[in-house]
Amino acid sequence: MKKLICWALAMTLALTCALPVGAVDDEEAEASPAPVTVTTAEELLEAIEAAEDGDTIFVAETCYLPEDAPLGSRAKRITLKRAESFNNNPFIRCYYPTTIENIIFDGGDGYTDTVSINADVTLSNVTIRNSGFIGAYIGEGMVTIENCVFENNRAGDGGHLWISKNASVSIADTSFNGGVAFAGSGGAIYSAGTLHLSDCTFTGNSATADGGAIYAKKGQCIVERCTITGNSANRGGGIYSNEYLRVSDTVIYGNAAALAGADIVASRSVSVTSTEELATLYQIESRDPAGFYRDETISRINGETSLTEAQSLPINSYMGTALVFAFRDELPPEESKPLQDQQEEPTQEQPEPEEPAQPSEPEASQEQEQTEESAQPLEPTQERSEEPAEAPTQEPEPEPEPEQPSASTVPPTVVPPSYAPSRSYTRSSEDSDTSEPAPAPAKQPEPEAAAPALSCGGAALDTSGRAFLAGYGDGVIGEDDPVTRAQIAQIIYRLLTDESRETLQTTENSFEDVPAEAWYNLAVSTIARAGIVIGCGDGFHPEGYITRAQLITIMARFVAPADQGSSYADVTGHWAESFIGTAEAAGWLTGGGDLHPNEYISRCEVVEFINHVFDLCEGAA
Repeated sequence: MKKLICWALAMTLALTCALPVGAVDDEEAEASPAPVTVTTAEELLEAIEAAEDGDTIFVAETCYLPEDAPLGSRAKRITLKRAESFNNNPFIRCYYPTTIENIIFDGGDGYTDTVSINADVTLSNVTIRNSGFIGAYIGEGMVTIENCVFENNRAGDGGHLWISKNASVSIADTSFNGGVAFAGSGGAIYSAGTLHLSDCTFTGNSATADGGAIYAKKGQCIVERCTITGNSANRGGGIYSNEYLRVSDTVIYGNAAALAGADIVASRSVSVTSTEELATLYQIESRDPAGFYRDETISRINGETSLTEAQSLPINSYMGTALVFAFRDELPPEESKPLQDQQEEPTQEQPEPEEPAQPSEPEASQEQEQTEESAQPLEPTQERSEEPAEAPTQEPEPEPEPEQPSASTVPPTVVPPSYAPSRSYTRSSEDSDTSEPAPAPAKQPEPEAAAPALSCGGAALDTSGRAFLAGYGDGVIGEDDPVTRAQIAQIIYRLLTDESRETLQTTENSFEDVPAEAWYNLAVSTIARAGIVIGCGDGFHPEGYITRAQLITIMARFVAPADQGSSYADVTGHWAESFIGTAEAAGWLTGGGDLHPNEYISRCEVVEFINHVFDLCEGAA
């Protein structure tokens, strides 16, 4: 009997234990359905419709979204992952207008872009991450990106986004983190189209070439109310723009660049503005913001090289610039004073008394200032000559006239370094009656009386003067008009020192297309005598427009040639490559990207370029 009772108890216990185990297994099977894998857009749309919030769907082949088929839902957040066997094509391709929302695209380090867009598409509350080759490619269309996240994507160019010239992209309230351009430019964004950014954040992005966060190769780039920090590149740790850059109310600091422009490099037109005081805009750990400084290889805030001048807002330039934003605790002691004080110093130094023994140069400078202040209407030829531009010159090889005028284009990246020209100007006996030639250049209070630093063939430019736009006879400035070779000759002639004009002045030249009675004959003949211009092919072509390459060549003749080529991609093999390389070595140009050497240069651009070169020479004196 006892054995029977023990057997019954054992059976009851066994049954009691067995039932819960089976029940648990059934519950686990119901709670862990097999992963959903899709191969077509139809399957993807159905899977998203059936999915619950937080579900994951695996994509095994590219899905071509059909017309009128939005992807995603506001009611649930879905993750799309790359299937293990699928790594060489995008998750989706969009050739029709659509909306993508509440989707996480996890690229799984695949070897191609995760999302490919070729239509008017809106991305809302989308995350694109872990792509091994471009987070999203935008080939064409008007694309809107809002409240999105891009993280840990990489590519040769444009780790997170690659935008073609046929696309216009507006991005708002979006963060870009950890993007890498491992073989080129644009750690976060590479844009050849139109790009408008507002209220976005860029951190931890990097590029081996230019534009740690943003590289704008073409078109307009507008950056409003963004924060850009902790990014890095060769040039333009924060932003590198090749054409038109507008930055407003943006906090940009703490980026790094190996060569120039830790925060911003702009090759052409650039505007940096703020509607708030810097102390209000830059509320960074109670640090005191000092402002923007020009930042290039020779002059950087690193404790080893000299610091260039501070730039007060607004910053506007047609000639481009390279900038770093600094806090006062980053500046050398002598530089840690208000921006206004730093900018007023040059103005205060200029009116100081000139050296009595050398009155000729101060007088020449005063005459130019008086002419500039009077702004009296001049004859059409004179007015155009007032434009500061550089004499037209080309290599002995005939350079064909540019066939595609672009008067609105702006000259190349201009980075102001501490440049000391290697050629020296020798005074005539009339001006060199002081018996202390060595001490004179060493005296800092009297450098304004020193002879101009830029010289070519006995002709010297008066770097204490400044080029300006006087306008035409009808009162029109015409700042965007192209500049003729005759006008450039007149400009260079007027910028020569009085002594140079008196010594070299002539009306004889070898150009058949420069008649003796022409208004520009004296200017062309005089500067040609000094070798500043040598003509182009079969003549001087006085009515031909001046190009960037020609302008740079003219200015490069005023300094010793540098034994180097140019780093601009579109200058290799160009007839003016050696002259452009010399300008880069002098710090007039930053190099990198494209220069567009055969494009025409406008009146305003000529003024800015000449004054920029003069500023560098004056700063190095």
